[in-house]
Amino acid sequence: SLTIKFNCEAKAIKVLPTGVEISVEGQSSKIISDHVVLTSLTEFDSITLENGEVIIPEKRKVEYSHRHLIINDCKGKKFTYIRCMNHHLVHRISDMTSQVANELKEGQKLICVGVFENGFKNTSAEEQEIQIMTLLKKMKLIGKESSLVVSESNVYPSFYSDYDLMDEIQKKSNDKISFLRSTDFIYSFYNHLDRFRNSFTSNSNQNVFPFRWCNMVNQITEK
Repeated sequence: SLTIKFNCEAKAIKVLPTGVEISVEGQSSKIISDHVVLTSLTEFDSITLENGEVIIPEKRKVEYSHRHLIINDCKGKKFTYIRCMNHHLVHRISDMTSQVANELKEGQKLICVGVFENGFKNTSAEEQEIQIMTLLKKMKLIGKESSLVVSESNVYPSFYSDYDLMDEIQKKSNDKISFLRSTDFIYSFYNHLDRFRNSFTSNSNQNVFPFRWCNMVNQITEK
């Protein structure tokens, strides 16, 4: 029963006594909702509160850098997405083979690797490839004899809104607007533990649950 809108840019948000009104760029009609959830990367021009106060965010530009690798002789374990918590160059790895399966030769994989901005700028493409292949083999995501066919990179900009501003907007909107701290599930889940805590049953003290969750994530990425 959900209505999905494509090719729409929601820029202006207005908090009403009964909900939230969203203005869509280039359209005269408004979207009315009880509640709006934004992420730290959501681009919005302004939020107008019930008392008439207008909040205009200051955005911090970041660049996301990725290296895409086609690899031969992949005999590693299956995976979809891995967030690396303890590597100086790589922060995520995803298997994109299924998206281009008809364009690859038998036994090949397409793996997308997220590279930290500083590491991408200060490390040559050749060195990146060496470090990434070493990591993939160490994590057993590809076989020891796997070889690199080709790699390409892309960089695209994004804009972060300040975390303190998010908290301010959520409070001033009486929780009609809330935020996920990241577009990544692991980080978003961690920052919303209080919301999800009652959905879990744990034999241990709840105060240590966040640390147990982080340790579990680290163990998963290491294995």
